[in-house]
Amino acid sequence: MAQYRAVEVKNSHLRSIKRTRTFESLV
Repeated sequence: MAQYRAVEVKNSHLRSIKRTRTFESLV
């Protein structure tokens, strides 16, 4: 269960990074 939780956090983290990079490229 903890492992699944870690994957979930990692995915959301990567998603936020991708969103930030997209925002930076727009600016």
